[in-house]
Amino acid sequence: MLKIVGRIINFLAWFGFAILVVLLLIVPPVARLMVNPGDTSSLRVQQWLDYMQHAQAPAMRIFCFGWVFFLGSCIASFLNVVAWRVPRGRSILGSSQCPNCNVKLTFPVTNLPILGWLRNGGCCAKCDAPISVRYLIAELVLGASFLLLFVLQTATGGASIPFREINPFMSLERGLLAPDLGLLATLVFHLTILSLIFTLAIAATEKFSAPISLVGVGVIATILFQYFSPAIGMVDFRFGEWNEGIGWNRFLSLVQSPSDYLIATALAIAATAASFQAIRLSNHKNLHGSFACLFLIGIAFGWQAVLSVTAFTCVLLLIIRFNVSGTIFVATLLHLCVWRMQTTCAWWPGPASGLQQLVCGAVYIALAVTAYRFLGFSPSDTAAESHADLPITESDLE
Repeated sequence: MLKIVGRIINFLAWFGFAILVVLLLIVPPVARLMVNPGDTSSLRVQQWLDYMQHAQAPAMRIFCFGWVFFLGSCIASFLNVVAWRVPRGRSILGSSQCPNCNVKLTFPVTNLPILGWLRNGGCCAKCDAPISVRYLIAELVLGASFLLLFVLQTATGGASIPFREINPFMSLERGLLAPDLGLLATLVFHLTILSLIFTLAIAATEKFSAPISLVGVGVIATILFQYFSPAIGMVDFRFGEWNEGIGWNRFLSLVQSPSDYLIATALAIAATAASFQAIRLSNHKNLHGSFACLFLIGIAFGWQAVLSVTAFTCVLLLIIRFNVSGTIFVATLLHLCVWRMQTTCAWWPGPASGLQQLVCGAVYIALAVTAYRFLGFSPSDTAAESHADLPITESDLE
């Protein structure tokens, strides 16, 4: 039954993709060739062409959103491989294969994210060995995360990025035809940090500590992005200035202000250590990779982001009760979505935090940790964590 449903979804996805390609690339030039000026018989063709032109804008949006989602799912498929191989000291090069029959996964039948899993009903196409549904969930989650940040940070002109004037005339079409390179660089940087945290969260499901190589990739990526794009930087470590409820602050760049950036980095590491110790007080069973996740957030966004993500994490742990690294991934995504809103919030540690926001963040973390500890939550008692503890095999759809 699952295979039948999966193949129907697979067919509908490919059929929809074909319709979009025809509508965007084939119909306009063919229709124009069919229209002859002064020929009354071609008036219906002209009207049909007008209808097609009106349908092209929403079709382009759907195609663009679908492509971003697909890109995120492809990266999630690759990160599944990274999370499985790197902690075990294996190379990430080479195709994935079924651990039962050792057949290599081929594109696009079995090596296509989401659709490949659905088409085969969650089993190997050759030997019918089961493939964990976790791979499908991971590809759906990261694909949706990519799409969400793309909409909030690019299609809307950076509506979720603080300290930036939003262009009221910005639209998806304008962003695609005349993109803001600084905005695109910021989006790619945020997605890079989010993907690394995602990888650490996957590795944590098997109780693996954070691989130093992945943390090193995050540090190098942060330096390179700031070197090539001045629009990317860490939030200033100083307390934000408030004027009629609006926070004013600035980003620090390693290239433009190295001394201030190093101070901000040191404070971010200190905030990371303090936040990690606070989470440890909750007596959570699975802290693997959580310090590395907070460290990446600190060096990428600043101590304010560490405090905000930690507060979100502690609250989310009371709700979803997953491993801490996975919860930090969700909290980081939530933080990036409401990052700009935090600049006008006097009761949350946002990018323009002052002493009041610092104290509020510490109180939120302390209350959540206390509640978690005294309510007696145990990750091993929850279905989510017991499922997460299933052994990861290399039957991933890379």
